[in-house]
Amino acid sequence: MSERASRYLVVFGVATVMFVLVAEGFDILARVQIGGESFTAALSETIHYSLVQPTATLFSFAPFAAIAWICGSLARVARARATGLMAACLILFALMYYGGHTDSQRYMHQRSWTAAALAVGLIPFKSIAVVLVALGLRFVLGRNRVPAKASLPSGKSHRCPVDLPSHISSSFPYGERQYTVADPAGHAWTFSQTEFSIDPSAWGGQLVG
Repeated sequence: MSERASRYLVVFGVATVMFVLVAEGFDILARVQIGGESFTAALSETIHYSLVQPTATLFSFAPFAAIAWICGSLARVARARATGLMAACLILFALMYYGGHTDSQRYMHQRSWTAAALAVGLIPFKSIAVVLVALGLRFVLGRNRVPAKASLPSGKSHRCPVDLPSHISSSFPYGERQYTVADPAGHAWTFSQTEFSIDPSAWGGQLVG
């Protein structure tokens, strides 16, 4: 499996689990705490409505899938920022669904059936704002990348003998000129150029051994 495929598999897996816990879990919680149903009855009702209304279930899952795609794309260049963005969005979704299911059960006790349905049914539409903000942040956070470290986690680096640009100056007419840079993946590259090889005795040095 490619790195890209595994990255998206992880974020979509997390989004799916969170959707079940948030959208379905808070429905069960509201039915038990406010509706007065038993846990078994609440679980049965929630599963029943999810299965008999697959279109509504998929529509509710759409914002979670969109956030997973956005954060999966951002993780390619800034994994820590993608994790933070996804966590923030999922927390907002959780608050929306908790309030929606809680209000829905209260409206049902008042026999306000339309209000009860809209309390949950409008959540995917309210989630569009979160998705749009996340999409904008994806480009902002992806453009301003975190500077890569100048060394690999394993301590390895790459050394390339080259003709260095003239602006890379040396204070001595011998030895080597070099500089180290880091690519976006965090690999360290050391570029060096031998300045001139001279006899150590010419500058007061002595050979050892």
